[in-house]
Amino acid sequence: MEPSQKLSWESADRAFKRIRPKKVLLQLPSGLKRKGLLFADEIRRRYGCEVILSGDSCYGACDILPPPIEVDAIVQLGHAPMRLRKGVVPIIFVPMLIDLELDRLIATALPQLKSPVGVIATAQHIHQIKDAVRILQASGFKALIGKGSSRLSSPGQILGCDYSSATEIASRVNSFLLLGGGEFHALGASLTTGKTVISLDPERRDATVRKVDQDAFLRRRFAIIQALAEAKTIGIIVSSKLGQKRLRLAEELLRSARNENKKAELVLIDDITLAKLQELGFDAYVSTACPRLTLDDGASLGRPVGTPGELMIALGKMHWDDYAMYHWGFTTRRIRRRK
Repeated sequence: MEPSQKLSWESADRAFKRIRPKKVLLQLPSGLKRKGLLFADEIRRRYGCEVILSGDSCYGACDILPPPIEVDAIVQLGHAPMRLRKGVVPIIFVPMLIDLELDRLIATALPQLKSPVGVIATAQHIHQIKDAVRILQASGFKALIGKGSSRLSSPGQILGCDYSSATEIASRVNSFLLLGGGEFHALGASLTTGKTVISLDPERRDATVRKVDQDAFLRRRFAIIQALAEAKTIGIIVSSKLGQKRLRLAEELLRSARNENKKAELVLIDDITLAKLQELGFDAYVSTACPRLTLDDGASLGRPVGTPGELMIALGKMHWDDYAMYHWGFTTRRIRRRK
């Protein structure tokens, strides 16, 4: 059975009523772009405004550029709201909600779970997190939800750059149940907490245990750290996207690299591609934007691309034992210095 999908217009209705935009820029993730005409018609029908479709990439709520043309608001379909730095225009989020067959999937997960269970979810399934807790409790399991940081739209939500809702309860649970498919978030939660993560994937008929081969992952990341240590030239990538712009961190990393006699420069890139990195020609790069491309698709970029923490290890400013998944709040000012 295909999982049901629906757009949640309630918060958008309130935002449109408050803002009353005459012209909006509509952002869609790749999976929804082919339905752009339908969504544009729906927005015109609902709110009576003109719609301009954006053809640029849109991978998450953080993936918002200041509009290059004059509009009254940006409308982003498919992602949960995120607290962002104030931009030049208001941002209206229209989340996509995907229902999991919770009773059936959780029944297959129960033999693999150890109580107490931490319950976490990706944005598309966060609306079902309380139902998941209720089912677990009815099955005799203790279930906990972490509040997480202010960047998250709801308690229990996780992002590729923010697992705080999991880490804040990790010491009080023995396993995690993730409402969400794919490997990236499940592996990130497991690496960050050190606990087994059982994921409920809408594309599968049963629960999936995400067993992380931490040694293999760390070997791959050590190769990147070694490349950063040996690199003579390093490009520090900074993004202008509202949810990924970390200019202050990029400047901190630039100073650290130059203090260790690296030839380093800040590089503004919003969409990191193989062609762009090859054309710029640095020996290695460090991205202060979304970590997913660096950690999940780094092999496709042709050049070593590390995270801020990996650069600090390469420069001898941070212990290898302190290696962690990149978090959006990372700063060089709070790391434990090597003795």
